[in-house]
Amino acid sequence: MQLDLFEDLEDLTDFESQEYKVCDTCNKTFGIESFYNERKTLKDGSRNKKSTCKECYIHKVRVRVFLHTKHRQEKDAVCEVCNARTTLVLDHCHKNDTFRGWLCNSCNTGIGKLKDDVSLLEKAIEYLNGKRDTG
Repeated sequence: MQLDLFEDLEDLTDFESQEYKVCDTCNKTFGIESFYNERKTLKDGSRNKKSTCKECYIHKVRVRVFLHTKHRQEKDAVCEVCNARTTLVLDHCHKNDTFRGWLCNSCNTGIGKLKDDVSLLEKAIEYLNGKRDTG
């Protein structure tokens, strides 16, 4: 019986030696093998792991493919924020996977950097308006 107890401790040692990572999407902890490698190779030949677990990553890809299929971009479309005539990307809500529109990469990235949060966008506008004269 005591030997069984020590065998369990050996299993814990194996558990502690494994690498784990938290998925940015579902916030669950998984073994490092549950994450895809990034495309970019580092100087030492290794690769970082993606921040999203394989299951969430596959879900994201399926959502994007579905939305692209359902919402075709019009031929002469312009960015719905800045009216730029450039390559557009599909913008969608990450919380409920719904299509919002077609934006240029800069506008889409800007909204994403502000976490798709209207109150943060409003604070950014207030900030810019307050700094207008210091220019």
